[in-house]
Amino acid sequence: MMPWANSSLRRHPDGWAIASLVAVSLIFLVLFKPGVSSLHGDDLIQNYPLRVFVGEILRSGHLPAWNPYIWSGTPLLAGFNAGAAYPLTWFFAALPGPWAWTLTLGAVYALAASGFYCFMRELGHSRWASWMAAATFAFAGFMISQMVHLGTIEGVAWVGWIGLFVTRLARSEKWPERLTWTVYLGVSAGLVILTGSPEPMAFGAIFAAMTAFYALWDPRSRRGASLLAYALAGVLALLLSAVQWVPGLAFIHISQRHAVSLATFGSMSLPPIAWIFFIWPYIHGGYSRFLAPINYRGPFNLPEISGYVGLLPILAGLSLVVAPWNKENRRLVAMYYTWGIVGVLLSAGRFTPLEAILYHLPFYHGIRAQNRNLFMVDAALAALFATWLDMVRTGRLYARRKFSWRIWVPGVIFAALFLLCLHIGMTTAQINVGYLSVYIVVGFVLGSVALGIYFGLPWLSPRRRMQLLTAFAVVDLGLYAAGQYWLNPPVLTVATGSPSLSTRMTAIVGTGGRYGIYDPQLAYYPQMEALNEPDLNLLNGLKSFQGYGSLVSARYQSATSAHGQGVFNPRLLSRPLVNKLNVTTVFTVSQYLLKSVGAHASSATLRLKPGEGLPDAAHPWFFGMALPLRQVRLNFPSGEVLRPGPWKLGALLSSGRVRWYKPTISRTGTVITLSLPSHPSISAIVIRPPQGFSAKPSGAVITAGKAGIVRRFVPNAPLTGSMPFPQWRYEGHLGSFSVFRNTRARGWFWLGYKGRVKAVHTKNPNQIAAKVDTPAPTRLYWSQAYSPGWTATISHAGITRPISDPPGVIQSVKVPKGRSRVIFRYRAPELNQSLLLSVGGIAVALAIGIFSRRKRPVNRNA
Repeated sequence: MMPWANSSLRRHPDGWAIASLVAVSLIFLVLFKPGVSSLHGDDLIQNYPLRVFVGEILRSGHLPAWNPYIWSGTPLLAGFNAGAAYPLTWFFAALPGPWAWTLTLGAVYALAASGFYCFMRELGHSRWASWMAAATFAFAGFMISQMVHLGTIEGVAWVGWIGLFVTRLARSEKWPERLTWTVYLGVSAGLVILTGSPEPMAFGAIFAAMTAFYALWDPRSRRGASLLAYALAGVLALLLSAVQWVPGLAFIHISQRHAVSLATFGSMSLPPIAWIFFIWPYIHGGYSRFLAPINYRGPFNLPEISGYVGLLPILAGLSLVVAPWNKENRRLVAMYYTWGIVGVLLSAGRFTPLEAILYHLPFYHGIRAQNRNLFMVDAALAALFATWLDMVRTGRLYARRKFSWRIWVPGVIFAALFLLCLHIGMTTAQINVGYLSVYIVVGFVLGSVALGIYFGLPWLSPRRRMQLLTAFAVVDLGLYAAGQYWLNPPVLTVATGSPSLSTRMTAIVGTGGRYGIYDPQLAYYPQMEALNEPDLNLLNGLKSFQGYGSLVSARYQSATSAHGQGVFNPRLLSRPLVNKLNVTTVFTVSQYLLKSVGAHASSATLRLKPGEGLPDAAHPWFFGMALPLRQVRLNFPSGEVLRPGPWKLGALLSSGRVRWYKPTISRTGTVITLSLPSHPSISAIVIRPPQGFSAKPSGAVITAGKAGIVRRFVPNAPLTGSMPFPQWRYEGHLGSFSVFRNTRARGWFWLGYKGRVKAVHTKNPNQIAAKVDTPAPTRLYWSQAYSPGWTATISHAGITRPISDPPGVIQSVKVPKGRSRVIFRYRAPELNQSLLLSVGGIAVALAIGIFSRRKRPVNRNA
């Protein structure tokens, strides 16, 4: 056993140290209103809604296998993001969502801090140094900046425990003890897989392999037995987590991630400029709070490139390069530096020659978030910090009142790095650094104080050293944490309140169809979230043909291009598939229908999309708002024959009718201007040219306004001409978004031949039924995206048949003549086998644990 593991809290301070770290984790979250203040970014629109939905399914007694609310239906468990099989997710089945979220975050940080503390203690560090390292790793850098990605930090939280078990296993002398640590290692690694986040799975395995290598380097290790135990732990981890990865891999093979290009693989590599943020974390802006009152502007987004763990760990890393070592310390410090170097290289990804090699590694090549290897760099700095603190405390590095080159060389290098990073940050910033003047002053003071403490260490007593270093680290990391995004008030959404936009949007969409939001530039992002941007729709029961997550069916993505925020293929709106997907409502903003231009815009700016002609019923010009229309100027290519005759301009009404106007016509060369002196309020137009007129305009300008306020627009935007009339009708505004209604959506069920069909909904998301009455054999269509694992039971024939792979996107099944009841059921491919494997893994872990405990000799002196 570990030398400190048998003692009670009363007899040994280690228990109190762990308890204090857990207390920090809870205070860290209880300061907030439960679950609300920490919901931002992906946590708000993906992780929280998915887990609340999983909790609802588990409470109803069903398996969380299918999600009918996004992407017209998609696997839930196999989609990974929900972490549906991870034990912490089960809190959502027992508690209200906000409380479950708060408890989950508290558990994550408690696990991360306590695990890293135990790991450092096992490696021989003092309680003080281990506590400081654990707090640095868990409450700074990667762990708090990545709070926006719950699954990622859930997996990384186990890094310390895995390191502990890997090390302890290698040091075990007898098989009963070795088997105990094998079970612990297998269970913790299996839990990492169950989080559903691929980065901790792959990157954590690399971290564990490096730790195992150095653990086996220890002369006390039993290499052959340890390697066998590591293999057994790996098998046990795979067995325990089979319920997640078996159906997950099956889904990956048919998803858009099945074939990842080299460009996609390296798209989230850490750019070289990001390394300055390890010393100046907010030099390019922050989160509009505290010392960084302006938003970050730079490459990537700030949470993905943040790894700041304080200035002292950087100083420690530099100092230990020149420190004197004995044989044991040399091995440990080499391991720490290896973590850091490998973490830097893997995080840099495409900015290193390793990219081409890594891209061809199985499983690893499908992960594009290379930047999330940063946790290794943070772990390395925290462990080096612990080593340095112990040497400072004991005087092994800095002798009393002795100022050697081992002190001033690292200090001078740190000062140069500090100033160089400041210079690079200020000269490359895309913001006015004047807004950051207070931050720069405070940062400069912090750096100066850090160097002052560092150079003054030889003249301080061990007690005073500990006090000053602890106080500085707390202030340093406290200032960093005070600038974090999760302290900002969350956007008001259905998850964090009851915004009026969300309530009105729910009333508009209803439960009879699906909706979509088109804002690919995220120009109105806060309103998108208030409009139940997917996956927030899981919280109010609305269904969408869009979604936000890692995996979507490759076939569905090819047909809709709906993987991403506020995006889909505009051509979808004019295709029959949009009706089959039962899309009844689309929200967008006018800038994607009309492009605003100035009075002196160039002719190139006024051009229409290639192939675009005059607006007709199939390709009308929707404005996305009601405009007082003054005139429409049409530019035709030179040399075109423009047949004379009467023109008509039609205003499209929400009733489906067209109100025709006879405009005043003026012609100058190849420019025809249609003017409406009455300036009627119009939201969409069609134009009817003279009979026999076949010329197509090359450009157009729409002029609108009254009382001296005139605006000019060009109908050349992504959605221009994409919504045929009267199928699509403009129905007004909701906030800044225009509302369009599809009048030809097919509904949830329909028949290929005449007859009647009625949906029979159940509380089980993995199942739905339909009552069918048809005079002849026909095919029943269901507006649900196809995925392997669906079957249909037809009561009339008494048979169950798998739904065959359809040529399109949605599901269908043949039904006989007469009345029948069809029940569609979903069970993820290989789910039964994976459940058996996981149950078997639990049984194996319990059996090994019981066996090793019985065989282990009792320590009667404990």
